[in-house]
Amino acid sequence: MGEYVETLASSLRGLAQFSGRSSRSRFWPYALTITVVSMFALAAVMIPIFIEIFQKMLAYADAHPEQATVSRTSTSFSISIDGAPPEVMSAFGGVAPAIGLFTVVTVVLLAAAVSRRLHDAGSSALWGLAPLPFLAFSLTMFGKLFGQDVASGGWVGLFMLVFASNLLYLLALGNLVFRLCQRSQPGDNRFGPPAV
Repeated sequence: MGEYVETLASSLRGLAQFSGRSSRSRFWPYALTITVVSMFALAAVMIPIFIEIFQKMLAYADAHPEQATVSRTSTSFSISIDGAPPEVMSAFGGVAPAIGLFTVVTVVLLAAAVSRRLHDAGSSALWGLAPLPFLAFSLTMFGKLFGQDVASGGWVGLFMLVFASNLLYLLALGNLVFRLCQRSQPGDNRFGPPAV
């Protein structure tokens, strides 16, 4: 447990240290901890947002029964609303900013560690940047997607762009994870001596 805590503390102290090298045994406990903590923190923030969305949908269904279908069984509950009424869609406004904020914090906490780990495997830290443009585009467009008028069909093109961006993001992220999993290069490399 002491080694794990030291690994986390060392990585947190190196938040602004993009040079040097970091072994897999130092990188992965930190990276996985940051990822898991970020996911739980995001879930804690998102649960109230989704409760608000559900309450607005239920209120809209009660006020407009001709535009909504509410299905209840002993094991499920669903609400289907025709169209995209502004009073319901406005509740989705908090989703994209919350996801964006947690994404930025996670990227900041991982950036230097990813850079050092890539260096240790003999790769340029620039590989760590590859997923970011697709992630930023998808997060930005995700918020706009919910503002589109469903009846006009204008959302289809935007949806396809976000879908394509997400596929490219997953490919870039997969490549990055593959590089992060590579063995340390023995001895000195162009990024310095081996990690201690």
